[in-house]
Order: sequence, then C-alpha cells, then structure tokens
Amino acid sequence: MFDRTFLRSYAPNQLPFVSAGTMLALLLTCPGASAGRPHTLSSFCAKLSCSDGSSPSADLIMDAAGNLYGTTLAGGDNSSGTLFRISRDANGKWHRKVLHSFCSGGYPCSDGAAPAGKLVIDTSGNVYGTALSGGGDGNAGGVVFEAVPDSAHNKWSVKILYAFCAQPSCADGKAPSSGLTYEGASSGTLYDGQSPLYGSTEYGGAANYGTAFRIQPSNGGWDETVIYDFCSKAGCADGAQPWQGLVMNSSGDIFGVTYGRSAPQYGVVFELSGRGDRWRETVLHTFCQQENCADGYGPNGVSLDSKGAIYGTAYGGGSNGGGTLFRILPRRTDSPYTVLYNFCSGQDCDDGAAPSADLAVDARGNLYGTTYYGGSYYIDRDGLGGGTLFRLTKRGIYTVLHNFCESSSCADGEYPNAGVLLDRTGSIFGTTQLGGKHGSMYLGGTAFQLGH
Repeated sequence: MFDRTFLRSYAPNQLPFVSAGTMLALLLTCPGASAGRPHTLSSFCAKLSCSDGSSPSADLIMDAAGNLYGTTLAGGDNSSGTLFRISRDANGKWHRKVLHSFCSGGYPCSDGAAPAGKLVIDTSGNVYGTALSGGGDGNAGGVVFEAVPDSAHNKWSVKILYAFCAQPSCADGKAPSSGLTYEGASSGTLYDGQSPLYGSTEYGGAANYGTAFRIQPSNGGWDETVIYDFCSKAGCADGAQPWQGLVMNSSGDIFGVTYGRSAPQYGVVFELSGRGDRWRETVLHTFCQQENCADGYGPNGVSLDSKGAIYGTAYGGGSNGGGTLFRILPRRTDSPYTVLYNFCSGQDCDDGAAPSADLAVDARGNLYGTTYYGGSYYIDRDGLGGGTLFRLTKRGIYTVLHNFCESSSCADGEYPNAGVLLDRTGSIFGTTQLGGKHGSMYLGGTAFQLGH
C-alpha cells in the first residue's frame, strides 16, 4: 500500500505538480452543504479524439439563468481546447455543449489555443476569457477573446480583442493564464461590457517574467496597456511569473500571486494600486520565509471576503508539507499573514494535499476549495490520492466534503485543479482535470455539483 506520508518528504522543488502548461505539453451562501457524493454533471472526452473537450482547469462561472460556462485546456475539434456551456433542461437534466473549439482555422491559431483562465460574463450574456497561446501573425503569445451568442444563444462567434506579443520581445506580455477581472467582480456584479478588464501574463514584459495588464474599448477596438512589469526589483523580490486569477476590490485595487515552486522563487501575494497609467506594486507576503517553508510556498489564486481580507492556498510547505490555507489582512506595510489550516494533517493526508486553486467565500465567511492530491483513496494513477473537496468554517472547523477517485475508474473525477463556485441555493459546482466516465491517462475530466 502506498504511504502518502511520502508527500511530506518532498523538498519544495520536488513536489509533483501538473500545471496548465504541463497538461498542454502532454497533449450563497449556504454553509450547511453536507458531505456526500457529488453528482457528475458531465464527463469530458466522451467523443472520438476528445472533440467535446478535455481537462477543464479553470473555475466555472454562472449566468443569471443558472447556466454554467467554462473552458477545457485540451480537446475540441482541433485539440486546442474548448469553450463550453452546461445547462439544465425542463426535466432537471444537465447537458454540456461546446460553444467554440479553439484554433478553428489551424496554425497559427488566430483565435487562440489552450484557454486556461477564469471567464467573465457581461450583462448581455457575452463571455470573455484568455488563451495561453495562438493569436496569429506568428506571435502565438496568447489572446483575450470575447464570445458572442446569437439571439437564441445557440450559435456563438469568437472575436479576438487582443493578441499578445504584438510588441518587440513580447513587451506587452505573453501567455495570459490568469483569466480576467474588473471592478465589482468580487461582489458578484456582472461586467458591463465597457469598463476596463485586467489580467496577467506569465511571460513577456520588460524582464520576460510576466506582466499585469489592462484592456479596454477604444475607437471601436480594444487597447492593451501594461500596468506592471514583474521582476522589476533585484532578485525578483516583487515576484515573477504571475499566474492564476486576479481579484479586484471595490476601491479598484488588484490582488494576485506569482508562481513559486523552487528556489529562489517561492511566490508572493501582491497588491497593485493606482489609476490610469500610474500603478504601484506592494508585496503583501513572500513565501517560504519561515523554517521549512512553514508559511507555505507556491501560492494559488486569492479571494476576498466582504471585509477585504485575502484568503488563499499554497501548494506546498506548511507544518506537514502538504500546503496551507492562509489569510492576509492587506495593509500598505506589514500585512498580517496567518496560516488557518495545514494540509496533510490527517493520517496519510486523508484531509487532502497540494491545494492548487483559489477559494470560494460564502456570506458567513466559510471557505470552500479543493486539493489536487490526498483524500481517503489511493487508487489514482499517481498513488497520491485523487484529491478532495473541502470546507473550512469561520470558526476553523475543517471538513472533507468529498474524496475524489473513489473507485478504480475514477468515474467521479480525479485531480481537481480549479476552484469551486457557490450558488444562492447552497450548491457547490466545480471540475476535475482528469478522470470521469471517459477519462484516460492524460485526458478526461468532469464537471460536478454537490448539494441540492
């Protein structure tokens, strides 16, 4: 039997990790949601060559009618990812429809390839997102796209708002993996379709260690502006390679994280404040500052509660080596950082290990999230556990709501790599990157619902 205390023995730069880029290369409010088996809404890779999509890796979003939207990193008609919708019929049955298969015109994929970030939906029902690569003209630096439905919402057309690497040396950024945000997003307000959108790129910029950018309508098109170049300070003390999602508070301040899996970069949580073309970065926390990285390393996306506190997860480190769940109270200087939970606290990491996504915060301050590894079962392909869905209450009570890969086929899903969505009925929606009824070694995945 595999002993998952093995996870605890990993050095920071050795812990297994399947990022969006690696996968690409290989191919409200109801705090009483109870533990139980999630209902699988859809299993990916159901069609030949996974033409219906494979490997969902970003958070789902929901429109006013209760339809879910998301992306797959791989699969589709051109094996370059899909945009999909999951909707419920009059009988309560869920159906998934591919709205767009990326790289539709073939190389150089002018409409983008490998969508990986969280989507945004506007008041008209249009959907906005990013793709890691593609963009045409040989740049292949990724794109920001808008998907527009017809009047019946049956046929969708995708138009490119901006293609990266349009400037020499990709000074405008390359590989946007964070998805998009806007002022009012953290409160649940739909995007108005006209205000600026903000995101980040993992590469490009002045030092080629990533950018934060703004894109906004201008003269019938869209203009992109870099508002911050990462690794602008000695030793990249300001962080390098921003990734995962950005969040924006009601004051227009932006919060995010930078990648950190090995020395000397273990990641930071940052704040960007400013207006127009004048922005300033403040590092709120630098990870692995404590012995044995007790504060964690490898932060994922962050979330805000109603009072402006920042919550997030770190992939590794902590007192048990399985990662942490943390809180930061943002201040201009000396922002208090607190570890609220150390993963791998249970026997054989049955409470989960290696959280790899942002958190959802309900109205009462309870936190919901996923771990990529760990759980009660060890029959997944890596032998490290198929991951968990969890809740941490405001009082600090931790509960595993579901252990993934509960059977040898992992029909319920395996390795959740995205955060979860809470609706107003108390249901929890999410995805797993692999597994499902049609899953194989590096393909598949599920969309699931827990509760109601």
